[in-house]
Amino acid sequence: MTNNLDAETDMSDHHEATLWRDDLILVVPGLPENLTQPEDDPFVYPSSTVEFVKLMRALDLPIEVATPRDKQTLVAHFAAEVWLPFLNIGVVVLSGAAGNLLATMVEGAFRKTDKNSLAHIDWRVKTKKGVVHHFKYDGPAKDAQRAAQRFEDSLRDDDA
Repeated sequence: MTNNLDAETDMSDHHEATLWRDDLILVVPGLPENLTQPEDDPFVYPSSTVEFVKLMRALDLPIEVATPRDKQTLVAHFAAEVWLPFLNIGVVVLSGAAGNLLATMVEGAFRKTDKNSLAHIDWRVKTKKGVVHHFKYDGPAKDAQRAAQRFEDSLRDDDA
């Protein structure tokens, strides 16, 4: 599997492109296209969502799930792959973070993961200029943090 980093894309390919809060990391429903999704269920999340949200809250990050817990459907696939939930990351969160927020989030998410596992990340970030950038990564978990750091560095350079 290859690494895939998109600097900027159209929001139409994202399940909940309209859900944004500038002051939050918002976990939005959806699954990568390679996971089986129950039909007629608009509130599907990967099974990693609950633990991911707990880890981010432990890092004192402002994170919320867009769907109430009792309406969420969590989907698990037993493979040597990790699917992180889709995120829309607001401008206030990104600009207020010290250091590399995305790399820190990736490090927290994969702390207990076999570094040879395949990681799947699909996040959107809104910058100060209001431009939405797309971070999509599919590759070894061991390289995900470095890819997130490079992506975030490019955002800071672009938004300066």
